[in-house]
Amino acid sequence: MSGLLVDTSVWIAYFRGDKHAKKLDEDIDANRICTNELILSELLPLIRFKKELK
Repeated sequence: MSGLLVDTSVWIAYFRGDKHAKKLDEDIDANRICTNELILSELLPLIRFKKELK
């Protein structure tokens, strides 16, 4: 099985609503996206910070 490894900077742009990064929606729906522990470790502080702001 092959997948699309998405870098942290692309995820940040995606969550901010960047129109170019929104092209990931199709790959997400088709379960073609994969990740690794390094990318998750970079994203988790951002997610936690955003949750605390709410």
